[in-house]
Amino acid sequence: EGKNDPIYNVQYYHTKVPHRAIKRFILHYTVPGDLVFDGFAGTGMTAVAGALCGELTPRTADVLDKTTPIGSRNVIVSDLSPVASFIAANILKPFQQEVFLRSVQMVCTKVEKAFGFLYETEHNGWKVRDRKQVVHKSYPRKTEDLGSIEFTLYSEVVRCPECSAETPYYTVAVDEQNDGLRDTLACPSCKAIVKESAWESVQETMYDPILKNTIRQVRIMPVLINYSIGSHRYEKVPDKKDLEKEEAAREILKDHGLPSIRLIPGKETQRNVAIGITHLHHFFTPREHVYVAALMREISNFADVSIRNTLLFALTATLPYASRMRRFRADRKGGGPLSGTLYVSSLSTPPNVTKSYIRNANTIAKSLTPS
Repeated sequence: EGKNDPIYNVQYYHTKVPHRAIKRFILHYTVPGDLVFDGFAGTGMTAVAGALCGELTPRTADVLDKTTPIGSRNVIVSDLSPVASFIAANILKPFQQEVFLRSVQMVCTKVEKAFGFLYETEHNGWKVRDRKQVVHKSYPRKTEDLGSIEFTLYSEVVRCPECSAETPYYTVAVDEQNDGLRDTLACPSCKAIVKESAWESVQETMYDPILKNTIRQVRIMPVLINYSIGSHRYEKVPDKKDLEKEEAAREILKDHGLPSIRLIPGKETQRNVAIGITHLHHFFTPREHVYVAALMREISNFADVSIRNTLLFALTATLPYASRMRRFRADRKGGGPLSGTLYVSSLSTPPNVTKSYIRNANTIAKSLTPS
């Protein structure tokens, strides 16, 4: 119960228990004014439940005894995890919606002014709704208007086990007509039909502008761009200018990237080492890396600690969806990170970071109680 509640979904955290489920037990075993302690609080759902014990949903009321005393409980929550405590503090504290949303807009405007060109693309694609009927290629430019990129599909490059030809995984694996993935892949070069498991990912040596050294990673490449013009959505094959902007983002990162943070030891944190993800910034493609770093810089400039922390709270809620963990779905419906993991798929769709950030900020503003 409660996993669709806006407060529960305002920020991702593993092993989270919905506050609505916790509220049942608090109502049953305590009375208004009692003190409840949760020493393993995670993101503070017990405190949310205690505060909302004065509010009953029809469903909750049906399962409770009519004599159950209704009223808020006092709750003390604590957790060893700094991230969990940060999330809990921001969920539980009151904040001013108007000030918060105005600050979000201010931050995004500054970032867009500096780097907005990275999300611009020429309009030479096709409508998303027509993707099954048209050839996926660059068409003559339809207008001088530039599209605004919604997300870019990145694909691992794989090698045919029969002829060693290299091709994007998307090209051989995605069945656009049936909105799914193929179990057997046909090589475009030698025409061999081989099980998906027999293909291997192609590794490359590349320069890492954050580590200022060369690294080995599985090669990925942009293969599809989803963009909008007005209220209409389109898709296109990345053209020369799109690839140039990818390189421009790499150049920007030499001076304006995230700090170098090696991933801590652990089964989950090390699960992507085989594909070359050893540091935090490796979860981001170049353009999204630029934007996340720029948002963090602008947020750090806020003198008001309360607003600054709330802005950071909204950004941390955005990061999993702005990273390579955002999975591709052939039917174009959703495709967020795999819950409870740091899994990075062979096909990922990092979105427009500022648009995602603004959406998350609006969700937070609507979900949490203003002061």
